[in-house]
Amino acid sequence: MVDLRTIELTQAEKLQVERRRLGQGQSQRAAYFGVTLDVYLAWEKGRRKPLMPARRLRAKPWEVCRLLRARVNLSQAAFAKIIGLSRVTVNQMEVGKIDAQRLIGYWEKQYV
Repeated sequence: MVDLRTIELTQAEKLQVERRRLGQGQSQRAAYFGVTLDVYLAWEKGRRKPLMPARRLRAKPWEVCRLLRARVNLSQAAFAKIIGLSRVTVNQMEVGKIDAQRLIGYWEKQYV
């Protein structure tokens, strides 16, 4: 098994994690950086690289679970069906509101 804390995040993923931790929308982050919303969206999607250096950011295991799900292009509903949970439960796990051990276990097994 792999420790999810060791998975490298892309710069785009780091921007997403930071924004979600701050509880801000994409337009708020665009304004913070002084760029248009289109530019910020391109940064978060990895289509353009930000001009600022990448921040050192260590994602929490549940944040990594959300990013890994996004990497394989699964919706929360589709992923919930795979692991036998409700979409609401997966959402609460991915934002750290409830214990995410089931998600963590799933992704750790995928990266053996």
